[in-house]
Amino acid sequence: MNKNLVIHYLGISAFVFVCPNGDKIGIDFWTPGAFPYAGDTPMNSGISDGRILKYLLVSHDHKDHCFIPPHTAVIYGVVDEKIEEGIKIPLSTDLSVTQYASEHFPPSMGRGSKANTVFVFDFEGQKICHLADAFGTMLDLPKLVELKKKIGKINLLLMPIDGANTKPLGANALFDAIKILAPARVLPMHYYDTDDKIRFLAEVKKRGYKIVDRISGFTFDHELTHPGESPVFYHVSPAPFR
Repeated sequence: MNKNLVIHYLGISAFVFVCPNGDKIGIDFWTPGAFPYAGDTPMNSGISDGRILKYLLVSHDHKDHCFIPPHTAVIYGVVDEKIEEGIKIPLSTDLSVTQYASEHFPPSMGRGSKANTVFVFDFEGQKICHLADAFGTMLDLPKLVELKKKIGKINLLLMPIDGANTKPLGANALFDAIKILAPARVLPMHYYDTDDKIRFLAEVKKRGYKIVDRISGFTFDHELTHPGESPVFYHVSPAPFR
């Protein structure tokens, strides 16, 4: 039996984590055809029947995050615009998740504080933080500092870098958020234009950070770096789940 967590990046903000015992946990599947996606996003997640998943986690109710395949057991982060914070939910033998509240839209947009769930997974003491669409909180640095205090260390940050309603976020804002969250590794996700990802990675290189190419379905390695060191950035091209 594999003793590692395997991470599949499917596209937009969608992932499947495969646990050591074979349990599969899905996150934020997108509705096929709902939006014009980046050129490297697959047409669909590769999962047509939710029975292969133990759970599917949904951060909020936008169509690029809340597609539910048939026969799927779902954990909703937002219920009646509220998020129950700080409760650890067991997902598998070695994996649990804790939910934290954040805001989707920045105040400058005048669209209110749409609730967005930040999922923080714990795998054998290692934390994987999925920000979903936390753009409003990412741009409000005092709120981001408070979120970081709640989460603590972050070993892998799954970070949105572009949104149709918040574009352009800007390199400085993204790297200010990274500095506050202080992850060991960063996997950029949620971009609607492949060129935006290319520009972001060029900015990563310009600022002197290391970029590591990974395939979808990579092993979550514990020892690459530790929080507090200069983060390593993962470049992962999305692919349907196989």
